[in-house]
Amino acid sequence: GNLINQVPAGALTSTQNVSNLEPVAATITSTGLSHLTITKSDGGATFTVGLNGTYTLTVTNTGTAETTGDITVTDTLTAGLTFVSGMGPSFSCSAALQVVTCTRLAANPIAIGTTVPITLVVSVGPAALPGVTNSATVSTPNESNTGNNTGSDTTPVAATAHLSITK
Repeated sequence: GNLINQVPAGALTSTQNVSNLEPVAATITSTGLSHLTITKSDGGATFTVGLNGTYTLTVTNTGTAETTGDITVTDTLTAGLTFVSGMGPSFSCSAALQVVTCTRLAANPIAIGTTVPITLVVSVGPAALPGVTNSATVSTPNESNTGNNTGSDTTPVAATAHLSITK
């Protein structure tokens, strides 16, 4: 919105003792703020121990301005999941132990109404049985609402099938 500040005639005096003869008004226009949300989905899949599983993290700017700073997505993987890879348009992903961090630099803002996906591939270990609930968060400076910056997904995990042939 706009903020209008009005000063009546004669209310201002400079250091040279000059006063304003006419009323003065200044209008400040707000440029808006970004508002990022994130969802996390396994696409309805059941993960299997010993195989890779894939999550899609979806970052959306529902604010009234494009993002103005670096965007960081953080996903602390639950026991039984190990980072394999992560990628998304203009995102760079890496992991330190169980903490996956994907960063998109300020030079690549997310425009108003734009959705950007990140594909996160994890290795599934026995500690993930019988299922995992995993969450990711998104953050950026100058955001209008940080109350919905976490997305979670619950994924069932199946044990590895053991096959044998007897002759």
